[in-house]
Amino acid sequence: MARGCYRALAPTLEMGYFPGTAPCQVRQPTGKSHRETRILDISGLILLILLGMLLWFWQDTLRMRELALQAANEICHRQQLQLLDATVTLQRVAVRRLAGRAVLQRTFQFTYSRDGDDRLAGFVITTGNHVEQVGL
Repeated sequence: MARGCYRALAPTLEMGYFPGTAPCQVRQPTGKSHRETRILDISGLILLILLGMLLWFWQDTLRMRELALQAANEICHRQQLQLLDATVTLQRVAVRRLAGRAVLQRTFQFTYSRDGDDRLAGFVITTGNHVEQVGL
């Protein structure tokens, strides 16, 4: 008789083998059930989606910031004002409905001067992908 696992022949023996034969290989549980593995896969997918949405929001906000800076430059040039610091800062983000769709509305603030001695605040409101309003 060949040496091997005889667990099926000797179910009553504690060790699972006959004397003089090799012990049986017993599969050890991995510690995770199929359901737990699926939950981990789903949570990983949700984390990946959230990371993608955060990256999209960051990129879209940078694009809208550039658009707001162009609008601030243009209004200051038209009104013969001086745009100070050559920058705009994000002040507010809100969700608005536009034509039945939810879009992001961002308010950016900038500073300008009439004669170089004063410092006044202006704003640019972007809705979706366009400038909605510029105020001095």
